[in-house]
Amino acid sequence: MASPKTILIQLLYINDCQLVEAVRAALAASLAGTQVPVTVTETMCDCSSPTLLVNGSDVTGRLRMSTTELSCRLDLPTKEQISAAIRGLDSTSRQH
Repeated sequence: MASPKTILIQLLYINDCQLVEAVRAALAASLAGTQVPVTVTETMCDCSSPTLLVNGSDVTGRLRMSTTELSCRLDLPTKEQISAAIRGLDSTSRQH
């Protein structure tokens, strides 16, 4: 049986981002109990903040913004979106 591939999760944020803790909490809740191997990195950068990428894709389904555009994101990823991304599901295809 082949071992599962490690999933890369990247949390991108600007210095002093007021919302990054909420995303950290949603990520921790999503990872609790999962059997999937993951690597989580955090990077302070000039970006829309906070942004959570799973294997390079924004978990909210938002197209990646310019890395030089500083802005505060209000569309924070939910636990459900993060869990779906980890399972390999497209978060934009969920029912509303």
